[in-house]
Amino acid sequence: MDDGIIGQLSSQGVWEEFLSWRLVKGRFNWTEFDEADLYVERKEFLPLAKHLSDGGRLGLPHRTTINKMGSSKKRVVYSFDPQEMTVLKLIAHLLYRYDGVFCPNCYAFRRGLRATDALLRLNRLTRDKQLWAYKLDIHNYFNSISPSRSFFRCFRVCLPMTLSCTLSSRLCFPMTGC
Repeated sequence: MDDGIIGQLSSQGVWEEFLSWRLVKGRFNWTEFDEADLYVERKEFLPLAKHLSDGGRLGLPHRTTINKMGSSKKRVVYSFDPQEMTVLKLIAHLLYRYDGVFCPNCYAFRRGLRATDALLRLNRLTRDKQLWAYKLDIHNYFNSISPSRSFFRCFRVCLPMTLSCTLSSRLCFPMTGC
């Protein structure tokens, strides 16, 4: 079996460890855990895991319009089907093992780090320095992009390449270096 992340998606032991971690961290109630446990016990993850390990891709996400909290405005959200979401959560969980590879300036998808930590570090680095700042308002930017299939094809091609580049080249913020 391939030891890479995609190869690990076929391992029942990896799935059981993931479910245990989610239960301990309070990410499941008991009913959800029982459903997920049956999913793993029945090895229902295997067809999608095999599809991905054979070079297959996830389906296109579904578009949903939701109300923005505290506002009458609507927000467009794209989400994958539940089985694919579960696999994506496992992949994110497995990526935590690579935290030591990432540059310390990378705060995305890092266990124990929040956006506030990035702001605090930036504040510390810029204290007593005269710097220029540029504010860019991208409000509603993604809603202005036509959700054509070609956009999602690009997303499906670019995301794996981005993950691969991130793991192999330790991407970081150019302003602070690694």
